[in-house]
Amino acid sequence: DGALVENFPLPAPAWAAAWGFAEHFEVYAGLANGSVHVFDIRRQGVLRTHECSQRGPPVHTVVPVGEAINGGGVIAATSRLELQGEGLF
Repeated sequence: DGALVENFPLPAPAWAAAWGFAEHFEVYAGLANGSVHVFDIRRQGVLRTHECSQRGPPVHTVVPVGEAINGGGVIAATSRLELQGEGLF
């Protein structure tokens, strides 16, 4: 019906988003400022934040992965670098 369910404030426009792999209540957002934010949709606010790079480039890909891959976490990519695994989150 077009009703707004939740609003998550972001410091920059979102370029990528993905549902959590192990935790189905988490949403990952890759932002234009080079950061990745993780939100818990059960409550408002940022659960975790990681700066992939200072002031961009934008995070264009976020892919949550299970524990079988480097202990789990998220793969995030910008045009300059790729970060992955438990070192990211």
